Amino acid sequence: MYDQNVVHTPSTITGSSYKQEVEEIRATEQKQDLKQQLTENGFVGRIEMTKSYNRLNGRGTIPDCERGHIGRYNDSQIAHFIEFTLVTYNNRSSIWKEEIELETGEEIIIPNTIRNLIPTRIIQQYPAFCHETQSKKGGDDDQNKNADPNNDFQPLDETSLYEILKACSSSTRKSLQGLDYYAADGSSAFHSLAKIYEELAAYDGTKQFVLENLDGESVFIFLDWAMKWLAMKYREGQKDFFAKRGCPWHLAYVIRVKSSNSISTTPKTKEFEHKTYAHIFDSCVQNGQAVTSILEYIFSRLKASNLEIKYVYLCADNAGCYHGVETLLAVKKLYANTGILIRRFDFFDPHGGKGPCDRMAAVVKCDVRCSVNEKNDCTNSRGFVTAARLTRNLSILASKISPSSSSSIKVKWTGVLLYNNIEYNLKSNVG
Repeated sequence: MYDQNVVHTPSTITGSSYKQEVEEIRATEQKQDLKQQLTENGFVGRIEMTKSYNRLNGRGTIPDCERGHIGRYNDSQIAHFIEFTLVTYNNRSSIWKEEIELETGEEIIIPNTIRNLIPTRIIQQYPAFCHETQSKKGGDDDQNKNADPNNDFQPLDETSLYEILKACSSSTRKSLQGLDYYAADGSSAFHSLAKIYEELAAYDGTKQFVLENLDGESVFIFLDWAMKWLAMKYREGQKDFFAKRGCPWHLAYVIRVKSSNSISTTPKTKEFEHKTYAHIFDSCVQNGQAVTSILEYIFSRLKASNLEIKYVYLCADNAGCYHGVETLLAVKKLYANTGILIRRFDFFDPHGGKGPCDRMAAVVKCDVRCSVNEKNDCTNSRGFVTAARLTRNLSILASKISPSSSSSIKVKWTGVLLYNNIEYNLKSNVG
């Protein structure tokens, strides 16, 4: 009875899914003669298909046959989704534009947009946007007594949203290079400001330390070579304009405490005196020998003006004439000739900004130009000194360095450039 019903059942069933289920039952519980009969009738392929269906879904299960439906949409639903895709979070406007010509011949210029997210991410975030806008609208409608409680906004399904994004094509952002990214730029800017602040604090810390320890027995000197001065004439011919040779000049900006305030211990309560020593040369090699000769002259002048001065704090850029072996090892010689000891020698970045020597050099050059405008030529070191005499708190000399009589033996000091703060102490002789 079973075999007969199973064999003849497919001929009376109209649904294909139910036929597949009956064939699955028949494939698991049939006899050998039934298999032969089914093979002769062409059911072998269907039997294999139903066996695989049995393994995947289970024996005797009815398949879920849900038919797709076509939903209606209105203009408000499309406009709502397009409004969401055009917010700044999802896309940005680019510099390129596109021209669209209508059937009437009118041209419309549309700016191209760059999407920050892929279409899947935009569609996944769209329900949350609908919920927020509907909640806000519902809060506003609570104050309106005539509001319709059944007027709920229904967004489009995902298939329609994908079709809309496909129709409204735009470029997708794949890289941060070349595009505005305010969060990353803001974070980088704050890191740069923090780094600049740390560097400024480290540079200013040396100056504050020296000023706090400055007393009546010590002075603070900034050293720097100014840009070479080119010869100037009041009436300059064309033949004198080209092939000029500049005059190198060196500035030393001296800071010391006034004698009446030498007991104070804080920079805010101290009163300082400032004076600049300038040396200009017709021709000079800017090396350690020139710097040592200039320091020896300045130390002698300071010692002659105040016998209480014993120590000097030097500060200069990282030039080789200052940070070289010839200058750093001349401390003992300078102390023996002048009686003043270099207590500290601090070096800072040459690109760290303008210092007191640069500001004083600008004042001196301004006074020299004023002198030239008064029909005074300034073509050499002596003319420069004459023109700069009117500058206040300035001692300027036309100098010349004699060649050294000692043998020019180069001494190599490996790793000396790694030290930017050097301190010297007198060695005590224990008997």
